[in-house]
Amino acid sequence: MTVDAGDYSAFEALAVKLVGLRSQLMVAACIYRPPGTVTSAFSDQLADLFDQLLLLDIQFVVLGDFNAPGVTAGQRI
Repeated sequence: MTVDAGDYSAFEALAVKLVGLRSQLMVAACIYRPPGTVTSAFSDQLADLFDQLLLLDIQFVVLGDFNAPGVTAGQRI
């Protein structure tokens, strides 16, 4: 069953509710962000997604392709 976790323009997201053994519930949210500069819109919207998932009050996992490279040696922030 899909879960409404919001609508985002900086990335695509799909959240589904999974039912495990003994009817344990979990939400899995899969994210895809196209390559390019990581913007504040992406950071803000990702934070909003986490807030929405926390409001569900069940365990969740977020996975996907964030296309957000980290800082490399010698690179300034």
